Amino acid sequence: MITNLTIFAMLMQVVSLEGRVRDAQTGKPLQLVRIQLLSRGTPTNLEYTDVEGRFRFANVVHGSYTISAVSAGYEAKNIEWDVTIRGPLEIELTRTADRAGPSGSVVSIRDYLIPGSARKEFERARKEIKRQDCSKAIGHLENGLRIGRLRKG
Repeated sequence: MITNLTIFAMLMQVVSLEGRVRDAQTGKPLQLVRIQLLSRGTPTNLEYTDVEGRFRFANVVHGSYTISAVSAGYEAKNIEWDVTIRGPLEIELTRTADRAGPSGSVVSIRDYLIPGSARKEFERARKEIKRQDCSKAIGHLENGLRIGRLRKG
């Protein structure tokens, strides 16, 4: 009888902490967010959110904790939590400001390194290859290479 009461008392001192992490702007769940449970600044447990933005810590001992949520491209967030708080925890992360300023269009490295006129020559060569006119294709390829060398030099 005493053993059963001891086990029951021990089980009453642990709880589970469940929660979900979302993007503050879109409301979409965030995957692979690092969720750390800290007790007085000391890490006690670590989880990563699943594809639905969910995380779960089982067998959390009675006490107060800090929950740290960190994800690339988002501002880190720390939340104070106590085992007396019931229900799932909802965390919203805010995207970090783009420090480089407004972003322009994305350009592939190939397009950046190969001049437009050289790309046109290579495209002409490809068309001549389809027509099976190898001498014209070779001429266009040589022109494209010459243009590319002029730009580098």
